[in-house]
Amino acid sequence: MSLRKTKVAPENKTLLRSTVSMYLLQAAKYIFPFITLPYLARVLGTDGYAVRSYVLSIMTFVQMAAEFGFMNYAIAVIVKDGLCPETASRVSSRIMAARLVLYVPLALVVFAMNATVPLMGENADYVWLSFAGVFFNSLLPDFVFRAYERMGIITVRYVVSKGVAVVLTFLLIHSVDDLLLVPALDLLTSLIAFVWSWAAAVREFGVRPVAFTVKEVWRDLTQAAVYFVSGVSTIVFSSLTTFLLGVFNHNPTEIAYWGIAMTVMNGFNSLYSPLSQSLYPNYLKRAKGNGSFSLRRLYLLCLPVLLVGTVAFFFLSKPMMWLLGGDDYLGGSYVLAILSPIVLFSFYVQLSGWPSLGAVGRVKELTATTVWGTLFHLLELVLLAVFTHYELWLVAVARMLSEGVTAVLRLIACRKAGII
Repeated sequence: MSLRKTKVAPENKTLLRSTVSMYLLQAAKYIFPFITLPYLARVLGTDGYAVRSYVLSIMTFVQMAAEFGFMNYAIAVIVKDGLCPETASRVSSRIMAARLVLYVPLALVVFAMNATVPLMGENADYVWLSFAGVFFNSLLPDFVFRAYERMGIITVRYVVSKGVAVVLTFLLIHSVDDLLLVPALDLLTSLIAFVWSWAAAVREFGVRPVAFTVKEVWRDLTQAAVYFVSGVSTIVFSSLTTFLLGVFNHNPTEIAYWGIAMTVMNGFNSLYSPLSQSLYPNYLKRAKGNGSFSLRRLYLLCLPVLLVGTVAFFFLSKPMMWLLGGDDYLGGSYVLAILSPIVLFSFYVQLSGWPSLGAVGRVKELTATTVWGTLFHLLELVLLAVFTHYELWLVAVARMLSEGVTAVLRLIACRKAGII
């Protein structure tokens, strides 16, 4: 009897390598905040950490708005054109210009928020330092690395730049008096990543500045808008919720609870991102070659693990809250318990999005699920504003239900598309 070696297709090897790189990156994104978050929560106190959490949520909104769907849009353009260096250069130059254009109204919005939201106006220097860090971070050409499925470059860059920031955090930040150093170190991280990324794009893929017209930039903006709308639920579900919590609930302790809870949830949800991000360019190539794929087996295999993870998250909510925030944050552990079903819902929201519906050209259906899920959450937020004082447990319930509705809508769309 002879044993035959199982050959692994080149595209599967690339997918495996990209997925491993993205998981290493996501592990780093989880580990670094896990190292600094308990320290900052303690040395800054609830008032200082409330500022950090609130401004961070606003800057997440700013970065998502500046992203404007360019990531998935650019990946699709570069992949469909056969990974041509000329295309990568043209797309990179135009998207850089488009993002600079978008930052003008975004800066005006932040200025207006500083004037109207007390928590931001009282910490304007913190806000603008954070804005500068987000500005440079959004100009990274990560879509080039993802299109070529070379995620290892992003991973090494992140580990080095964040490692520098983590070391400096422990060396320089010792009390709430050092609060401004938090966004200053984030800005330093963004500058390191900016220089590193563009140097790698030039060296590895021959990306060069290319002349473009205003018409071309406008075309990119209009086409990327579809991708932006398809991903806007992330902004509404997280950043807008936190923003309105600050407007209607002026309790800094509860805002701090919410900040810790969302950090934990985002950490767990980020475990799905590497798989989603590596599947997207891989499935784009398969769809381009008239290939087919199904996510049914993956969905079914992961379901028992996700259910166990959800239950474990519920029962471990108090230890997790204490571990990250200390005794002062134990009172907010109920927020994590309410949010625990998101561990299950978020997996299907992410995997049923761009890696599946987007890769097979069902952008219209993908956008529809996002729009309906977002409208549902907006309705929840309006009802909370009208009939309650934005009690924290109700905000958590609304956040959890919105994720569940979006997951169901996307699974139905995938079923109709024959993906599952």
